[in-house]
Formats: sequence, structure tokens, C-alpha cells
Amino acid sequence: HGEYKRTTVEESAEKYALGKFGLILGRTWELMVNDDMDAFTRIPAQLGVRAREKENEIFWGLIIANAALADSVAYFDNAHGNTGTGAIDVTNIGAGRAKMRVQTDLEGEIMSVQPRYLVVPAALETKAEQFTASIQPQAGSDVNPFAGKLVPVVEPRLDAASTAQWYLGADKAQLAAAEMALLDGRGPEIFVREGFEVDGMELKLRYVFGMKLIDFRAMYRSSGS
Repeated sequence: HGEYKRTTVEESAEKYALGKFGLILGRTWELMVNDDMDAFTRIPAQLGVRAREKENEIFWGLIIANAALADSVAYFDNAHGNTGTGAIDVTNIGAGRAKMRVQTDLEGEIMSVQPRYLVVPAALETKAEQFTASIQPQAGSDVNPFAGKLVPVVEPRLDAASTAQWYLGADKAQLAAAEMALLDGRGPEIFVREGFEVDGMELKLRYVFGMKLIDFRAMYRSSGS
């Protein structure tokens, strides 16, 4: 017969701005006439792929830069409890999973964040595939509890920063590491203009979006050594 206790909702804020990205691709009348392979008809789809790659470039650039969040602490930092050491093996990945599990929200409640992705540079692709492959061990001590649970993600942009570092990432359905905003919800836009003084055509791609790392609890980074 007791009364319900009143509570409040804690919140944090990260600020970022949109940026405008784009390019123009021109083609002459002569090129279009001689385009027997219809290469130019595939250009709009290729520009869409380039826009998606720009998203990846921005996101992984943020991960590599490891900029500070609103709390003035770098995204990956001991103070955030999302860093560690060691190469890819059961012990070290287990340590990373344990740190993600005990992360707490702003009210101090355990979040039990579960890693879903094993993110590696291209130099560690084979190692990551071997580690996440499902096999039948001959002894209990050989069991890999992460086999079939972690999805390997290979990002070549990470190699320029380190060929040893690897990351764990949560499923965005549970917790998002970053947020991307679009201008009025619009995706990549393609404009076409035909020439008059000069025979030809121009295609312009414009994409306005912004991205920001928002929650350090969603990822874990190991130095790999």
C-alpha cells in the first residue's frame, strides 16, 4: 500500500553542426555519343555509393581522432572505462566485454552493454575471421565463447592510425555510438544540367549531413599490444 516514488530523467548533450559535401562531374556530347558501354548511365548509382563512403570516412575519422565529448574527456579514455590492452584472444576480448557489461548510465544504473561487432583494421582481418569462426573444439579449454557471437567488421581506414588496435562495438539497436543528422531528412541529391554554349552535361552531387560520437559506452578499444 506504499506510494510510488517519484524520479527524474538524467540527460546529457553533445553538440555538432551539419556540413555540406559535393562534387560536379562533367561529360561532353562526344563522350556520350561514343559511350557504347553505357558507362555514364551508371554514374548516379556510383555517386550514391560515394556518398555512403563519405559517411564512413567521417565516422571512422571521428573514431581515429578520439576527440573529447561534452565532458571534456576523450571518447576512448580510462576515465570512460572503455580502453584496454592485448591482442585478439579469448582473455582480452573477455576483458573488453566485462568492461562494457558494467558500464552505467547517468543515474548509475548498470546498462549491461553487449558487444556485437569486432572491428579491426585490414591488417587483422584474417585474425578476426579466425577468431569469430565456429569450430568444434576437442577440449573444454579450447572453447571460444565468442565464436558465432561477434561479427567481424573490417575497416581499412583504421590501418593508417594503427595496425594493432581493435575495437568492440554494441548493436546500435541497444546503444548507438554516434548520431548522424540530415538537413530536413534529405539524403544525397543529384542535379543534372545540360549545356547550351557547349554540348555536354553536368551532374552535381550535394549531401548535407553532420555526425557526432555521442556515447562512449557503446564501444571499447584495445591497444592490441
